[in-house]
Amino acid sequence: MIRPLLLCLALQILCQPAFARPEILDDWEMAYADAPDALRNCQLCHEQVAGGDGWNGYGWSIRGLLTNSGFTTFEAFEDTESGNADLDAGGSSNLLEILRGTQPGWNSSPSNRIRYKNGSSTFIPASPTLSDPLILGNLDLPTPTTNPFSTRIQTGGSGTVIDVASGVVNATVTLVSPIHATYAPGLAGLLFVADQVGVIHKIDLNDPDNSEEFIDISGDLQTLNSSYDERGLLGFTFHPDFATNGLFYTHHSEPADTAVADFPLDSANHQSVVAEWSAINPGTAGTVGQTGSKRTLLRIDQPAFNHNGGAIVFDQNNYLLIALGDGGGADDVFGNGNDPLTPLGSILRIDPAGISANGMYSVPSENPFVADSNKLNEAFAFGLRNPFSLTIDRETNRIYSGDVGQNSVEEINRIVSGNNYGWNAKEGSLYFYPTLPEPDFIPEESRFVTTNPSTFADSSMVDPILEYDRDDGISAVGGPVYRGTSLTELSGSYLFGDWAGEGSEGRLFFSSDFSTEREISVNGGSGLNMFLTGFGEDSDGEVYLLGKTQVGPSGTTGMIKKLTGFEIVDSPDSSEEICFPISVGAGKVVTICL
Repeated sequence: MIRPLLLCLALQILCQPAFARPEILDDWEMAYADAPDALRNCQLCHEQVAGGDGWNGYGWSIRGLLTNSGFTTFEAFEDTESGNADLDAGGSSNLLEILRGTQPGWNSSPSNRIRYKNGSSTFIPASPTLSDPLILGNLDLPTPTTNPFSTRIQTGGSGTVIDVASGVVNATVTLVSPIHATYAPGLAGLLFVADQVGVIHKIDLNDPDNSEEFIDISGDLQTLNSSYDERGLLGFTFHPDFATNGLFYTHHSEPADTAVADFPLDSANHQSVVAEWSAINPGTAGTVGQTGSKRTLLRIDQPAFNHNGGAIVFDQNNYLLIALGDGGGADDVFGNGNDPLTPLGSILRIDPAGISANGMYSVPSENPFVADSNKLNEAFAFGLRNPFSLTIDRETNRIYSGDVGQNSVEEINRIVSGNNYGWNAKEGSLYFYPTLPEPDFIPEESRFVTTNPSTFADSSMVDPILEYDRDDGISAVGGPVYRGTSLTELSGSYLFGDWAGEGSEGRLFFSSDFSTEREISVNGGSGLNMFLTGFGEDSDGEVYLLGKTQVGPSGTTGMIKKLTGFEIVDSPDSSEEICFPISVGAGKVVTICL
């Protein structure tokens, strides 16, 4: 919902949603029919010589609708959204300029001096920022929630992890930055591991030294920044009928000028590409991917290098799910998270076997928005920031995704058709308030979460099933529901973790009830000893952990580990009363209970 933001911007308060006091709006609306009086009642205005009475072009359009057409205030704002009050060369609408954090209908010329009210009807020429007490006095800033979850994630399990392969495995396999592992239908004893640098390895679980390269697509990739990058080979999956058709799929990053995008931008950093490939001998251990077999299904322009999402997986209907981030930058600066017409910030679902849409795939008729012209037909769910991971419970077919938060909350969502997960009106279950545009940046009061409802949020937005704050981690990594047979106490539990929960290494979590987070103490507390970058399952449902010790996609520190032991351990019950004696002197002891 954008109306309150438009009201604030029309007043030139430059506030975020729900910052404007209702009485200010009431005063402004009552006085709006008389422009000079309105100037005395608004709290921060622009003096525009061309307008003659202080209203900028945007405000003048709204005033005309209110006074001449009998519109309500909201109707006047909505009608003006599509206009281009300042007639800029790019033809940007007022609404688009607002979403970009700029002012509609004015420029920085001397005829548009900022003036603000000084406690009376006098307006003082100024170039104030929102940190000015005279401006802050007219804003109701919500109270930031500095510690969203006061209770840390407690240990609930003890696990044993063993090394499977690491670094330079042999002459053909080197692990750099592994991000996903899976099995090929019909093949046991092999684990296929996708590395961010563009190589998929075929790891022999019985004899890792006998591992080999499955396919190398690094020549198709955007050049990566060795120190840190969120581009590269980000997703990989086999077709459910791989054993007979030999098809597999990748989600990777290609240079922006590679080809015309199905979803183009005026300016792109790179392109997210979903491609189909084929392998020879798909039903045998000797199967190898063919580099010349590529068929591009979908090509999406990306505005920045980060927040690309990445995971891809087939559902029970043989439809391909594709996880895409909001396009990068802080605060969802490109406005994609809650835009239902863009593929960014969404989980897409397509049928690779179809021949509609761009001729390379079709949109399943069961998709939630196929009959809605105001939403993207390919979208399965939206309102996500950076859903790097995406898994399907092999027993229930339920879909889970880890969504990386911004400053405060990491979350795990159960992905359901048609759901809106709230970003950027919400971060986790809390309400999110983004940074105010320059020069009105207030470090202490921007980019925060709060329990105070945001007018951008609505009741249709779905909260995560699991969430934690920055006390316990910085980047959620979603995993699978454990359906193996070796770890009976873990059966049916959801596994997930954090990329660098303790700063220098990842953490491993689980949830047996899908609502409570618990940590797995690894190898007697010695830890994972790596950044956690992903999970994998073999054909038996046993779980593997992927990671590295180098931050960027370079070096030879990639690792594959297997979770081989698990047992539930008791953890303190925060609701249980804890009592202990305290000496108060003179031989007296009192009992204190918490």
